[in-house]
Amino acid sequence: MRSFTWLMVGVLAVPVVAETQSTERVWPGAGAKLEARHGTTIEERDNVVYVQTGRCRPKTWPNVAFVFPAPRDLTQVRAARMTFTNCTDRALYIAIKVKGRTPQGQLPEGGCSVPAHGARTKELRFFSTGWVFDKDPHLLGLKRNPRVGGSASCSLAQVTELVAYISAEDNVRFGVSDVELVTGGPVARPPTVLKVDTFSPWVDAYGQANFAEWPDKVHSPEEFRAHAAAEDAALAARPEGIPGANRFGGWAAGPQRAATGFFRTEKVNGKWWLVDPEGRLFLSHGVNCGWECAPTGISGRESYFEKLPPREGPTKQFWKYFKKPVFRNYYGDPANAPFWAFSFTSHNLWLKYGDYWQRKNAEMAQRRMRAWGLNTRTGGFPGLTELPRRIPYVTSIGPQSRPIVGVDGYWGKLRDPFAPEFETSCRAEAQRMRTWGTNEWCLGWTSNNEQSWGANGVALARGVLASPDDQPAKVALLKMLVEKGMTTNTVTDAVLRELGEAVADKYYATVRAAVKAVAPNHLYLGDRNDKRNPEVFRAAARHLDVITVNIYDQRPTVALPEGAEDKPFLVTEFHFGCYDTGYFYASLIPVEDQRTRAACYLEYLRTVLDSPNYVGAHWFCWRDCPITGQLGEGANAQCGLVSTSDVPYTELVNAIRTVAGEMYTRRYGQ
Repeated sequence: MRSFTWLMVGVLAVPVVAETQSTERVWPGAGAKLEARHGTTIEERDNVVYVQTGRCRPKTWPNVAFVFPAPRDLTQVRAARMTFTNCTDRALYIAIKVKGRTPQGQLPEGGCSVPAHGARTKELRFFSTGWVFDKDPHLLGLKRNPRVGGSASCSLAQVTELVAYISAEDNVRFGVSDVELVTGGPVARPPTVLKVDTFSPWVDAYGQANFAEWPDKVHSPEEFRAHAAAEDAALAARPEGIPGANRFGGWAAGPQRAATGFFRTEKVNGKWWLVDPEGRLFLSHGVNCGWECAPTGISGRESYFEKLPPREGPTKQFWKYFKKPVFRNYYGDPANAPFWAFSFTSHNLWLKYGDYWQRKNAEMAQRRMRAWGLNTRTGGFPGLTELPRRIPYVTSIGPQSRPIVGVDGYWGKLRDPFAPEFETSCRAEAQRMRTWGTNEWCLGWTSNNEQSWGANGVALARGVLASPDDQPAKVALLKMLVEKGMTTNTVTDAVLRELGEAVADKYYATVRAAVKAVAPNHLYLGDRNDKRNPEVFRAAARHLDVITVNIYDQRPTVALPEGAEDKPFLVTEFHFGCYDTGYFYASLIPVEDQRTRAACYLEYLRTVLDSPNYVGAHWFCWRDCPITGQLGEGANAQCGLVSTSDVPYTELVNAIRTVAGEMYTRRYGQ
C-alpha cells in the first residue's frame, strides 16, 4: 500500500525548546527554474525576483514558481521558507504553496500579511494531523474534510515546485528572496490509516471523534459533572485575571483619565487606548462568541453517529426541524431539505449543569472570562448581558439594501450605500438596537461583517461600473465621472481609486449618522473588515472612531495607508487551531498542537500590546464548531477556547491569563 502523509502548515511563533536547524537553498543559485504565471512578469535583481502583475483575470492567483530540476522527496524536510518584500503602499497577503505529484488531496500552503514597503519571512511548516484515510470517505456537510481545502492529505514524496502567490490584483509588485528548505528538528510523523469501510459511526454520543483520544475527552455524564466541580473550585480560587482591574476590566491601578460614563478613545504617550466609563485605560482583550450551542445536521448523515438521544422527552429541546435550506453547503441544497438537526453542545451542557443549563452556562462563561482576564465579548451568549455582573460588549447592526451586482465576495455582494433603502435600513437597525447600544456596558457598534470591498479602489469601482445601468452606485459614479470630464473609456486608475473610495465613504458616513443619532456617546467601530483595500481604509478613518479588522495571521500587521487620518485598530477576529482532538479542520491558521497554539496566542497579543495603533484583539470563537459542521457553511473548525464538551483548553487559557496579567503595564511601559 502506498504511504501517505497528512500534512498541514503552521508557524511555531515562540520556540519552546532549542533545536538544531539547517537550510538548503532553492533559489537563487541552486538550479531551480523560475516561471511567471497568470499574467505576471518577473525581474531578477540583487538576488530578489520581483513579480509584477498586469490586468488580472478574476479568481486567479498570480504567482512565480521555483521549479525543481526533478521531483524532490521532502518527507524529511521540516518547512519551506521565503522572504517577501512588499513594493506597494498597503499591506499585501503573500503566500507559499507546495506543488507536486500527490495521489490524494492538496499539498501544503499558507501565507502572511506583509506591511506596506516592508519585508517578512514566512516559514511554512509541514506537520501531520495524525491520521489519513485509505480512500475518499465522501463525508458530507463539512466545510473542510480529508480531501479538500486546508486539511487535505497528501504525499511530499514527489514535490515539483514551490510557488509564491497573491490573489488576483492589478498592478501589484512584490519581491521574493531566500527561498529555502529547512531541515533538522521534528518532521511530520507517519499517520494512522483510517479504513473508510469501517470508519462509521465516527462520532460518539457527545459529538466527539471516537477514533481519537486526548486529555480531557469526556466519556460519561459522570465525567461532565467531575469537570464542573473541578473547574468551579479552580475559578473560586482565582476569580480575577486582570490585576488591578475595575468592574469593566479597565486598569484601575493605572492613571486616571477623564470619565465620561461611556467608552471612548484617547492617545496617551504616543499610543492609542480605549478609556472605560470610569476614566480608566482599557485594552479590549476579548472573544467573539459565535456558534455557541450550534446545531449540526443529522438527516442524510445518520450513519456518522454512534448514538442520538430521542426526539421526545427531556432531549426534545436539543432537536430542531428545518423546513427550508440554510445558506450554503450540504444543507443549503434544496434537495437535502427538510432536515433534522441536533445540538451536541446544548445536550452536553444539560448533562453537565442540569435543567437550568442555559443560565448556568451563561454564568460559567462570565466567571471564566473574568478569571481568565477577558474583558470584552463580540456576539452573544444567551442571557449573558442580563446577569448582575456584566462584561463589556460590542453590539452590531445589519443594514440592508439592493446589492451591487458587480461587487461579489465570500458572504455575498456588497450592499449599495447609494440605494435609498440603505439609509432607511440604517436608521431602522439603529432604533432596533437602541436599548442594547446605549448603556455603559456597550463598548461600541459594528455594522455588517467582512464585506466585499475588493482588493483596492480600482477593483471596487470597476465592479460598480460593471453593474446594470439602474444600479444606484453606478449612477452616482457615472455622475462623478461626468463632473471630471471623463467616461468609462477614458477614466484613469487614479480616478477609479477615488471612485472606489467614494463608495466606501458613502457607506461609512450613512451608517455613522444613523448610529450617532441613537447613541451619540458611543463608538462607531465599522464593519469588521477582512480586506486590505487602502481606499476603504482611508474612508473608514474619516468616519470611524475605531477601525475593526479581522486578521487571521501569525500576528496583526494591518496599518493605515499613507494620507489616512490617524485612528486606532481593534482586531475582532483571529485564531489558531490544531488536529489533536479529532477534527478534520483545525482553523484558518492551523498549528501543530495545543502548546504551539498557546505560543502563537502570546505572540499575537504581545504584538497588539506593542503596536501604538492597536487597542485590543478578540479571539474567534468561544466554542469549537461541531465536529460534523454547523449549519450554514458547514464550518467544522477546532477554533474555540472551550470544546463542544465544555472543557477549556488548558494551554490556551494559561496563555490568555499571561497576557491579561501583563497587558496594561507592558503597553504603558512600566
